[in-house]
Amino acid sequence: MYEQLPLDESLDSKLSDDFANGQEKIDGVLYADGWDDCLLGHGNIFHGSDGQLTVAIYDRTQMVLKLAKEFMEDVEANPNNGMSAEENADRDFYAEADEYISFNVEGAYIQPGMPVYATIPLPEKK
Repeated sequence: MYEQLPLDESLDSKLSDDFANGQEKIDGVLYADGWDDCLLGHGNIFHGSDGQLTVAIYDRTQMVLKLAKEFMEDVEANPNNGMSAEENADRDFYAEADEYISFNVEGAYIQPGMPVYATIPLPEKK
């Protein structure tokens, strides 16, 4: 899905801060730090003896795009990052961002009521 976007294209047009607009945090809900601009809203789940829990719902696709952009900007700002220019040019920032989010965000189970990460398809290019 992410390979549709060329690495040299600005991601600013793809990232939207509209998701957080109008969304207020709810006391007792667990939120993913640093991803407020990818918050879609809230939903309810049922969890055994805990009953109904309200959870935060994030747009995982926007999270990957945002993190890939940060990775690209880091390489631009620090071209001597221990990798050759050729190695940096061959990097798949989207795959790296996807793996990072999968392991470090989605895989960080702390307690019941963890956020939900929904994969929202990007609009088709016309």
